[in-house]
Amino acid sequence: MTRTEAQHLLDAIEPGHALSVSVGRHRGTGAVVNAVARWRGEHAFRATEAAALRDLVAGAYRARRLPVPAALDAPPALPGVR
Repeated sequence: MTRTEAQHLLDAIEPGHALSVSVGRHRGTGAVVNAVARWRGEHAFRATEAAALRDLVAGAYRARRLPVPAALDAPPALPGVR
């Protein structure tokens, strides 16, 4: 999941609130170690940015007792393929 896709799904719940993502990187290699996604009091901490965004959106929908979008159940696309 990309930030744009996550923001679009979150705007469907409550428009006008920005999504925030912090990515932790390894000092020596620069490889992504973890990611934290935040939106309106919800947050998700996962190993990858895509996983954090997916969990954040799912959590936001569940917290508001809305059905979780089917897009979250789809397998992730291959890198570079949209």
